[in-house]
Amino acid sequence: MPYELIIIQLDPEHFVGRYVFPADDPSHFQGTLYSSPRGTLFSIRQVNEKTGYHALYVGKVESPTSLSGIFTDIAGPAGDVRLRKIP
Repeated sequence: MPYELIIIQLDPEHFVGRYVFPADDPSHFQGTLYSSPRGTLFSIRQVNEKTGYHALYVGKVESPTSLSGIFTDIAGPAGDVRLRKIP
């Protein structure tokens, strides 16, 4: 299933986001950018209060259209944690 996320930058370091598609997913996103002369790092927290789903994305901004890093979430009924690489 494809996803479409809209992100709004609040200031140079903070942003928020919501899914455009799927439209019925009430997840909200909050993120922070950390910039230095060596590059820009990011962290994004996703919360779906309806289902209890939580996820954390952390990594590096490689270019305006490319990110790399890791993704972890609480997925299973027992709160199983998954960890995946962001390509």
